[in-house]
Amino acid sequence: MIEREYYYEMLDKRWLDPEAMAAYLLDEGVLFVTSTREQGGGLGLVALINDYFIPGSDAEQVTYSELPVLFDLYREKKWDGVSQFVASKRNIPDKHWRDKDSHFSNKNLTYSSQ
Repeated sequence: MIEREYYYEMLDKRWLDPEAMAAYLLDEGVLFVTSTREQGGGLGLVALINDYFIPGSDAEQVTYSELPVLFDLYREKKWDGVSQFVASKRNIPDKHWRDKDSHFSNKNLTYSSQ
């Protein structure tokens, strides 16, 4: 197990270490790295949500500034925290797509696995 510090104290202030948070979330399988074409290309971080809100909806982009929020939610609630993070970002109910009153069911969408 890798020991990491996610917050540190310096000059009487608590500082975040987003790189350590990202490393932890990558190790846990919450985040994965993808290429991006935005702003000239590079790498992007996305949270894995595998068909939770909508069939075929696999990921949600995570910005550097959002890492501490996702980190804290995952540490507190595990995968329920990840779905809460994504639902909050999308401004939709935190419900599985098959659940009554989910964003998917409220749109009167149907899904066929064929």
